[in-house]
Amino acid sequence: MKLTVCFHRDAESWWADSPSVPGFYAAAEDFSELVALVRDGLAFHFDVDEDRIEIFEQFEDPRTYLEAGV
Repeated sequence: MKLTVCFHRDAESWWADSPSVPGFYAAAEDFSELVALVRDGLAFHFDVDEDRIEIFEQFEDPRTYLEAGV
């Protein structure tokens, strides 16, 4: 299952939403923690194993891609 997730960075944290899942949001202090929360939340929402979730990452600001160390 491939889902688009949009990652955002503000002064103190990361947050994500998904146009594929209206109303879905997750937030964390660092990017790797956020990705884990996103995978867990989407797997729970769709009632599937996390390994069935494939994330297509989008970044609000392309510079945050470099900050994420992806």
